[in-house]
Amino acid sequence: MRADVAKHKLAPPGGHAELEILRDRGIHREAELVDLGVATCVLEERPLGLCLGAICLGKSRVRAIAALEADRALAEAVAGAIAGRLG
Repeated sequence: MRADVAKHKLAPPGGHAELEILRDRGIHREAELVDLGVATCVLEERPLGLCLGAICLGKSRVRAIAALEADRALAEAVAGAIAGRLG
């Protein structure tokens, strides 16, 4: 889904965002973590799949999302690494 970000008086001109929204859960947090992790180079795309350091999450995006859904501590580690990278 694409969303347009509206502008208010103090904000710079609007932007665009792409979100994955599930009907029963809302915004898919784990999918956003995988996308942001790849965009910020926190998650590396290796021949083994998406990896966080030495931990391989899965060979595809779908498997990486499933791994983050199954292990909340791993999801929090990815979120913390992204927050540290973004400052």
